[in-house]
Amino acid sequence: MNNYYQQTQYPYHTTYTNNSPIFEQAWRMGVTGAVIGGASATTRSILKYRADKREASEIARNTAREAASTGAASMVGSIAVSTTKTSGLLATVLFVSATIGAKFLIDGIVSKKITE
Repeated sequence: MNNYYQQTQYPYHTTYTNNSPIFEQAWRMGVTGAVIGGASATTRSILKYRADKREASEIARNTAREAASTGAASMVGSIAVSTTKTSGLLATVLFVSATIGAKFLIDGIVSKKITE
């Protein structure tokens, strides 16, 4: 058991509370976002590949780029919620808006670098 878990004794069972740092939580959220973004990009790319509109190497690059940018944007949203210590509807709105803003920013930077 690492130091991030705090043991609490109850009369009939033992529970553990997760006291992990902000960046560990952000990393987990980033991995989750990368998996979801990669799966979404793969699905879209396969449909275009079946219609003979894309090459296989282009699908791989697009999937990797989408997974990385979605994961990074999810990390930004997670850090925004964790540092402000919000909860409930406000945390959801903050997470969504920070994630969307970061995704647009990352995609804008990446698309400029690719076209140059």
